[in-house]
Amino acid sequence: MKNKFFLNQTEPNNLSLKEKLIFLLKDTLFFGGIKGISMVFPLITIPVLTSHFSIKNYGLYENLMIIASFISTFLILAQDSAVARWYYEVTNFEERKKIISTSFLLQIFLIIVLVPFLLWFSSRISLYYYNTAEFSNHFRIIFLLSGPLVLLNFSINILKWTFRRKKFLIVTIMNPLLIFISIIVSKHQHLTLYNTLNLVLVAQILSSIIAISYTLRWISFSSFSFFFLKKLFIYGIPLCLISLSAAILPLIDRKFIVDVLSFDDLGNYSLAYKIGGFYLIFEGIFQMAWGPFSLSIFKEKDAQKVYNIIFKLYVFFSIIIIGIISEFSIIITELIGNFKYESNQSIIFLILISFSYSSLNYLSNIGINLSLKSYLHIISHLFSLIVFTLSLYYFVSSHGLVGVGFSLVLSSISKFIAGSVIARMNYKKIIIKWERPSLIFSLWIIFYFLALKFDFNYLLKFSSLAFVFILIYKRKEIRAVKNFF
Repeated sequence: MKNKFFLNQTEPNNLSLKEKLIFLLKDTLFFGGIKGISMVFPLITIPVLTSHFSIKNYGLYENLMIIASFISTFLILAQDSAVARWYYEVTNFEERKKIISTSFLLQIFLIIVLVPFLLWFSSRISLYYYNTAEFSNHFRIIFLLSGPLVLLNFSINILKWTFRRKKFLIVTIMNPLLIFISIIVSKHQHLTLYNTLNLVLVAQILSSIIAISYTLRWISFSSFSFFFLKKLFIYGIPLCLISLSAAILPLIDRKFIVDVLSFDDLGNYSLAYKIGGFYLIFEGIFQMAWGPFSLSIFKEKDAQKVYNIIFKLYVFFSIIIIGIISEFSIIITELIGNFKYESNQSIIFLILISFSYSSLNYLSNIGINLSLKSYLHIISHLFSLIVFTLSLYYFVSSHGLVGVGFSLVLSSISKFIAGSVIARMNYKKIIIKWERPSLIFSLWIIFYFLALKFDFNYLLKFSSLAFVFILIYKRKEIRAVKNFF
């Protein structure tokens, strides 16, 4: 009976290897599919934005939204990860309610304290970042926007971790849909950048109110617990620093572009970054299911085997996605950029590689999370941040936007290697064998970059995928994957 009805389980523990993989596939298609649909909306707003704004204003819009994301990352304090980790440590509903309520109230407190402070210094922040106080009002909108972003993140994660599929579906799609509508209205009414940001703020506030209403059963002031506050805070602080070190990279590179190059270069780079972000749909689809799945099976006997098979599959599918996006990147740039933006296939390819190595960290570094030594992530992230900053100083002035791409790749590779080594050293129960797949991946990257540079034949480019698959997988693993499908 278990084999027939196991897909009705809400958690994948106590399933066989094949059943675990099917459970992951099922939740990838559901949670990840919904996430993928929600990520499509920001992408289809790009041609609306590029046709509505000048290259400069489009770059400013995207950069301001990144700043809002950075602030919300700080306010979240990595509580999404902290709640997920401690949620599975207890099974009692009241205990889980204490964890969720305590995390929520902590984030609300941070919003109340920090946002007014940022509003007060908005002029100085604008002057520092853009070398002019002209965008002070724009920054004020962005600072206000960070609050609803925190509430949305909280709600979506709670619905995901508790496997509330229908409500997750509504919230995840509703938010980007409302933003898309606000962008359409902005273009139709010929609104300025500032007024467009105001419309986006209204959409985010409405979404966050509806989203929070779906999680009220988990929230109670009386459930606040100083015991869990300490646990969540200690676990979250290192992860928050890690998240901030990753979130600050897009702020640093854009600051370099504004200072060394120009606002138009900022617009061109922002569009290239968005096209590279097509890869993040693939990553987002997978990660939405991988988080709950990976934490719920790590005590199982076959966990290491499952993790390694999935790691190799992820590398292989990453290569496919990167190849497809790279081949069509010039056409995509021309279409969604309304033929106003520069098409640079090399920059987009480098951004894609950077995203892929960053996403591999979720799999290869899982040992750090399982060891409960989340602070160890700080080492690889700080190392990555140093490599990124030094690379920008060296490459941007001489190679322009391509130099930014090189810096992103060097930074993400250094973070991946450092994090993978640290994870293995600190958690021996599960070993992720990342060396061979990542080496083959790196060799493919070199081959494909040369293929783009010298315009190799399409057949030669895509035939490389078969060689990659054969090199990554051993014969037994190929048979296991074949039997699974």
